[in-house]
Amino acid sequence: MALGFFASGLFVLCMSLMHCVISIADQSLATSNFARSEETELEGLPFMIPSNRIEAYNLGMSLCTLLPDGMSGYAGVAGMLTDGDCAAIYYVVSTTIDSWRINTYAENSSQQFIYVETGSFHGLSVHVAYTAVVNNGASHAGLLYAHDVFDEVNEGISMVGNRSMWEYQRDLDGGETKLQKFYSHVQRNGMQHNVIPISGPSNRTLRIHPSNSVHVMFVDGDHSYQGSLNDMHEGMRILVPGGWMLIHDVFPDDDVEKLSKMNIRREVRRAVREISSSYNVTWNFVDGTMYMAAIQKPMT
Repeated sequence: MALGFFASGLFVLCMSLMHCVISIADQSLATSNFARSEETELEGLPFMIPSNRIEAYNLGMSLCTLLPDGMSGYAGVAGMLTDGDCAAIYYVVSTTIDSWRINTYAENSSQQFIYVETGSFHGLSVHVAYTAVVNNGASHAGLLYAHDVFDEVNEGISMVGNRSMWEYQRDLDGGETKLQKFYSHVQRNGMQHNVIPISGPSNRTLRIHPSNSVHVMFVDGDHSYQGSLNDMHEGMRILVPGGWMLIHDVFPDDDVEKLSKMNIRREVRRAVREISSSYNVTWNFVDGTMYMAAIQKPMT
């Protein structure tokens, strides 16, 4: 049963979570036909797609289409993901559901499949993840938590003229708040029984998730060093052993052209490096994405 409450300035929709442990079923990875760019050679390892799972990757890539304004869209929702980003989210959720079903759900049908993301915006990424949940037969047991500040005004929030960014975006959205916009997409696409929006800073809201309870996490919220580092630390805590964390916008330090107007985003890579060192884990670039990195939580 869902429970809504206000606490410490946060609006949270919560449901009980069950602890579960998975292992990744596809351990034998074959090189995919997606060529590595020169950039991925500089740091990190390639994220290999098993030859028997290329179909799932391609299906995910076909979901998102480029819009005239440079954004991407799927199911009537616009967002800042490339088709490769959509493919990566869809693929990782799909393959992890396979492992969850074999190793966890088969033994205890009350165990839920949990997906968590930060930086949901209007909901494009959670729509892609939800589609993977449905297409892989887990809609009856899948919960997807979408963390975002939505309409909260924080110190240091970006300004457009003399208005905050969220006020500017609200006007663009015809007066709807970001949370209203997000949930209108959820309701229109019949996802309200699976998708739970959580409003507030993720360094507080992620605490609602028990340790070792989440199967896939997508990090695309606060792009500052400390903000992204906090999200990743929480991700390593809440992920089940063998669970996957995808991190968006891990731009290279020397990509001056892409970073000229968004310098703060280079700090995400710095945070990824620290997480890799702190937890002794490797991180992998996913080809064809907007510099998306993938980290698997160790089994032990």
